[in-house]
Amino acid sequence: MKGTEKELLDQIKLRFDGLLSEASAFGLSDCSLSKAEGGLLKSLLTLGLALLSYVIFIRNTRVVPQKVRAAKAIVGVGKIHSGGSSERRYLSIFGELRINRTRYKQAEVGNVYPLDVSLDLPLSLWSYLLQGWVGNQSSSINYKESVGLLNKLFDLGLSGNDAKNNCGQLSQHVEAYYETNTEQEELDMPGIHAIGFDGKGVPIILEEMPKDERPRLGTGEKRGRKKMATVSVNATFTSNIRSKEEVISGLFRKMNTSDTTAPLVKKSAPSMSVVDKIEQPSSCGNNQQKKGYDNIHRRAFLGCQDRAIDYSIQRLKEQYHINPIPIVALMDGGMGLEESILKHLEKYGLKDALEATIIDIIHVEEYVWKAVNIILGSQSSLRLKWVEDVLGDLLDSQTDKVIDYLKVNLNKTRLSENKKESISKIINYFQNHKHKMDYASYLSKGFPISTAIVESTCKHLVKDRMEGSGMRWDMTGAQNMLDMRAVNINQNWDDFMCFIQSSNNNNRCNFAA
Repeated sequence: MKGTEKELLDQIKLRFDGLLSEASAFGLSDCSLSKAEGGLLKSLLTLGLALLSYVIFIRNTRVVPQKVRAAKAIVGVGKIHSGGSSERRYLSIFGELRINRTRYKQAEVGNVYPLDVSLDLPLSLWSYLLQGWVGNQSSSINYKESVGLLNKLFDLGLSGNDAKNNCGQLSQHVEAYYETNTEQEELDMPGIHAIGFDGKGVPIILEEMPKDERPRLGTGEKRGRKKMATVSVNATFTSNIRSKEEVISGLFRKMNTSDTTAPLVKKSAPSMSVVDKIEQPSSCGNNQQKKGYDNIHRRAFLGCQDRAIDYSIQRLKEQYHINPIPIVALMDGGMGLEESILKHLEKYGLKDALEATIIDIIHVEEYVWKAVNIILGSQSSLRLKWVEDVLGDLLDSQTDKVIDYLKVNLNKTRLSENKKESISKIINYFQNHKHKMDYASYLSKGFPISTAIVESTCKHLVKDRMEGSGMRWDMTGAQNMLDMRAVNINQNWDDFMCFIQSSNNNNRCNFAA
């Protein structure tokens, strides 16, 4: 919308009067309220675009000239002079505007646009509001669907490819944002810093894979293969001293909950039961009814475990300076994971602060079930009691006792060679990770013993968005989405968008700011 101030105001008033007339007409007609609602929305958007044009006009004619004069007075006459004008497009939620702004030339700087700085205009076409809305939506649902409602409401004509490009632009700011955003609240109660890592596959377009990783495709096979994303979780865990009985109760449930003497049965979703039952602080007053994890920070890095570990421990270093409390590392039995964690802890001077490396009790329980199914058979009625007893020994830190018992069974001639080989693998697992299975000590100190929070992050951060029906990702697009997804799940979205806006404006010349 162009013209003098009076012409702009006249057009705004004309549209407002038209809106009132439209409302009156809807009221006198027989149309539904829903139809009236849709019609008024379109008129409101037109009015909003006119009002936005008026905001720009006022800023350009009254505020910016004052700042230009002030800037000239500071740096000296002749060092700043007009260099003509330039038009730029701006897509708001009300529709597209074309903004004509004066270009100035500043000595040793070049072209500057005081109006851009004053209005804090984005570097890209879309308004920050639109960028944030689409980015937030596309981090939760597929690109095409993420713009569907906005197109219906505002008739913007956005495409799924537009949403993808927006995601790529926003994701470029994630690393810088998290470099500055390391704040952590201090705990009211004793706590522990917990770090954990796990992997989750992301379906990648075959041509994007390194040649030595590409599989040979058979007839009808899809042109894609999963690339591992390493998920990292940093969290502060409120110290929660538990007994082994509480842990076992978290892994099992009573067959009849009203009968305390009823036998235990295995829970169908043990990983989540551990979060609910054994990884929460015990009740210590009305203020302690929250979950045990605080200050949770999640990220995922495609195809680079070392980068994920380095990122997590570098962030841990900043947190440790705020809260110098014990550190524990939660992990599964992944090959080389413990060595890499220890290497990076030493790199950042945190190795002495590490209290324990802890193997996930859920993974340990899975090996116990494998053992009982081999020794007693999968249909044996004695299995549950056997597993309960063995888990009790492990939670008492009597891993050697369990290993000795398994070795005795290994020598029984009734076991087939295949079963003996399986028992040997279980024994090796316990032997290799025995130093991470001092559960009696961990429980007495209130340490977490489950990686459920990491596994849950694998599902929510990676699987729920990255493994939709038919989805295949290129490497760059996959990492962009993992970054956006992390910002969303970490509940940093609004702060993240404010950071982008501030960063973009700081990167401009501060002339007339």
